[in-house]
Amino acid sequence: MEKSEAHMDAIELLTKDHRDVLSLVREAMYTMDMNERKDKMMQAIRMLVEHTVAEEQHVYPFIAKVVPEGQAQVERDLHEHRHMDDIMMRTEQADMSATSFAAMADDLEKAIIEHATFEEQTQFPQLRQMTKKKDLMDLAKKIKSVKSLSAKQTEPMAPATGEIGKLEGPAMGLANRLRTQLIMPSVGAFNMMGEEVARDLEEHRVINDIMTMIEQSGWGSPAFTPLAEELERAVDAHAKFQNEWQFARLREVSRKEDLLGLAEQIRSVTKLAASRPGPLTPNRHGPSQGLGERLRGAMPPSP
Repeated sequence: MEKSEAHMDAIELLTKDHRDVLSLVREAMYTMDMNERKDKMMQAIRMLVEHTVAEEQHVYPFIAKVVPEGQAQVERDLHEHRHMDDIMMRTEQADMSATSFAAMADDLEKAIIEHATFEEQTQFPQLRQMTKKKDLMDLAKKIKSVKSLSAKQTEPMAPATGEIGKLEGPAMGLANRLRTQLIMPSVGAFNMMGEEVARDLEEHRVINDIMTMIEQSGWGSPAFTPLAEELERAVDAHAKFQNEWQFARLREVSRKEDLLGLAEQIRSVTKLAASRPGPLTPNRHGPSQGLGERLRGAMPPSP
């Protein structure tokens, strides 16, 4: 008899998530009804976002502390999450009746299987061995709190409207909107700032992808110049949005002492990055993980 979620520990909950998400993706792949296909895929994306946010906020910081070489494992996990984010975004934009949808759904299925296999065969057994049952049950409560918060979020199902909607364009899908509301639930309290942060996160991922491609291309490659120009345009567009729109609104709703506190946090991150020589050396994850990914992974996870 299968356990109810109320009695599952963190590892059991996350393993069940893997099965449930894969089941929804496969149902979307094989149904011929386009409305049902879209509904199943949106359910899968929503569940996968809940799962990855819960892992990033609560599980990975714990793994980094208690599992041998846990930080290196978390680097790999985060890299795989960003890969799944990219596939989810492209899948949301796809025509559900097109052959391209089948290819993207297949890519998503393979990415989930690869991620789940690593966690279930390598990471979770180590976590269970190093962790008390009580701590795993406490982690389960935190995972369920993310799911509970997600259940209260109805807005992510609808695209942004107004000026932000015009700025976002078609690339701001359910995955990014829901992720923003789960990571920063208080941000959406003032007007549409939550949607603005979702745009920021997506632009960060685009910039990160370009940086990785630049490193992979080789500094003397013919591809270097067009990629560098693409990076310049992406950084310029991101800065323009923040400088002309976002920062002015942030100053309006923030106290001076809060902005000074943020400045101190920014300086501490810069200082910490300067003290991390390791990311400059490629690691065992191979050439697909560039300096940007390695440095991001070397920073300690949020508590």
